[in-house]
Amino acid sequence: MRFSLEINSPKITKFFKLSTGSIRSFYEQGKGQREAYLAFNVRSKVI
Repeated sequence: MRFSLEINSPKITKFFKLSTGSIRSFYEQGKGQREAYLAFNVRSKVI
């Protein structure tokens, strides 16, 4: 997930860096929650 944009305005590039970073961290958080949820589901089915 890489954005290779040639933009002159530093404000826009900073915004893109911030937005991609937050999207990545949000995605990572969601992945962790999904894994925890799946593990919990498996455990509850086994019991």
